Amino acid sequence: MRKSRLGAAVLTVALAAGLGVATAARSEAAQSIRAADPSVIRVGGTYISVQSLNGGIAVRQASSPAGLAAAAARQVWSDTRNRGEVWAPEIVLDGGRYYIYFTAGAGAAHRMYAISSATPDRGYTTETQLALPDNKWAIDGTCGCAPAATRRTCGTGTSPTAASSARTGPP
Repeated sequence: MRKSRLGAAVLTVALAAGLGVATAARSEAAQSIRAADPSVIRVGGTYISVQSLNGGIAVRQASSPAGLAAAAARQVWSDTRNRGEVWAPEIVLDGGRYYIYFTAGAGAAHRMYAISSATPDRGYTTETQLALPDNKWAIDGTCGCAPAATRRTCGTGTSPTAASSARTGPP
């Protein structure tokens, strides 16, 4: 019994230390680009951040989280349809494509959209509105895969249905 408690304590400390390192890197990246709701991923040795900037979405790339601050911001999407505020873009790499999920709109018209590209800093598609249940107000979307590799988005919405998940294929 004593060995299992000691083993559990060691495992807990090791997991906490590992999570602390990951959280510290994420926090360092967010501090370095000085943006509201930035998203940062690491692909190989490159850190890629995405943020709302100048009425659109910009991507930065650097070899370290701290280097993102000095990296040039490359505009990858602009709100040419005057949808309104652009909030909380999140970048993911899935199946060899980069997807950026974001919210655009004003007031009750905020909806979630997605764009995609084969490269992180250019060539993005036109935005596609995500087909969320009831077409309700929704913000802060994120993407993940459910069983059987079904892509799902989750976000905050105005009803329990909209706040849960929706099946979304590639945009």
